[in-house]
Amino acid sequence: ELHEVHEHGENDRSRDELARVQQLGGLMGVGWENHDGYSFESTYQEKPWRTHDFSSSDVKNNCAGSSRTWSQDYLLGLEILRGRQICFGTDINGLIVGPGPRFGPQAAFSAYNGKHGQIMAQKNGVRYDSTFVRPITSSVFLGRAVDPEGYPWAPANYDHGFSYNTDQRDFMVALNIFHWKTNASDQVIHTITQALHDDHPNKVGIELYTKALVASAAGVSWDKVDYFSNVGWAVYRFRNGNQNVVQEDFMKGTPIKDRFSRLLRVWDEYERIFGNNVPLKRCETATKQWDINFEGVAHYGMLPDFLQDLSNVGLNAQDMSPIFQSAEDFARMWTRCLRGSYNIIHPPLSIKPEPPSRKHPLTLAWFGEPGDAVEETDNLNDPKSWRPFEGQVEHNGRQLLARPTAPEDGVVRFYRLRKN
Repeated sequence: ELHEVHEHGENDRSRDELARVQQLGGLMGVGWENHDGYSFESTYQEKPWRTHDFSSSDVKNNCAGSSRTWSQDYLLGLEILRGRQICFGTDINGLIVGPGPRFGPQAAFSAYNGKHGQIMAQKNGVRYDSTFVRPITSSVFLGRAVDPEGYPWAPANYDHGFSYNTDQRDFMVALNIFHWKTNASDQVIHTITQALHDDHPNKVGIELYTKALVASAAGVSWDKVDYFSNVGWAVYRFRNGNQNVVQEDFMKGTPIKDRFSRLLRVWDEYERIFGNNVPLKRCETATKQWDINFEGVAHYGMLPDFLQDLSNVGLNAQDMSPIFQSAEDFARMWTRCLRGSYNIIHPPLSIKPEPPSRKHPLTLAWFGEPGDAVEETDNLNDPKSWRPFEGQVEHNGRQLLARPTAPEDGVVRFYRLRKN
């Protein structure tokens, strides 16, 4: 991560440090811990750069802790590292939380102020090969964007970092089940809702919402009396062209109308999830099918989903290409490290200039350590003739340099290094 994008971080690097990494042939791994950060554009404009020399993507930083946040680090890294030598630095084998989702109650996970606006700004989620997949029964819909104290007819407290009330959360769970199987039987719906995470406080309401959606999709006339069934039925009919449902008797009264309007928002938000990408095959482990839109990057198997979401939020193919070059860049960096390590232990001497002259006296150069001892002799046949070097030794930031004193005319002098 970069100082310019994040205020604090375990492995933050300054722009100057990364420039040095680039010059040495190193590699930057862009971290992805789920937290907020400054936007690339605002950071970029404050620096000496004024044009995008090595990137051209426009990714809005409007969903904290998601693929949008990661893109800010990545784009700034591209500029500093001159368009390559950059890769994923996930640290996912530790306790680092991966990028979060852009939709649902876990979205904008790291945001506090403005969380509702960030969630509402999201669209073009990752489209998978089929919407008919197993519903999510984990606690993913019990996220921190849900106002735990809100009533079904009261709005979530946006100023306190919430975006949904509990009723909207339950309706989103019902939509997730409904999209799995729009013709599910009552028994199947009951089985699924009972299998939901035990922290779901209103499994009965979720079941009623789901049954109402399935019945509405089948064109079944509705005569239920509970609010859940009636409002769920009304939302489906209204969003599928039946504008007259708002005239039904059960819709009279402000609390019901408010409840209805808030569930319409959830319906529309769910529809925005289905993006315009070529459908992606879902990651599946045992009986679990994963969805980055609601669950974020839960494990390594969802890296393809993350790459797709980066594309969906605006990271273009040209700017993403260095990621696919990163394995080769890593191999080259490792080769340089091994070569450098060998040369430090077995430092070969080079002569600058070659050949030396009176105008350009001899300079010895090597990649070594400050403790290296230079010795000289005028007689290779006498092992005891080696003596300490009489010239100057200095470090130019890359190599050690030794500048011998000029020998007398006709004298041939020899030099060697001794590792301490």
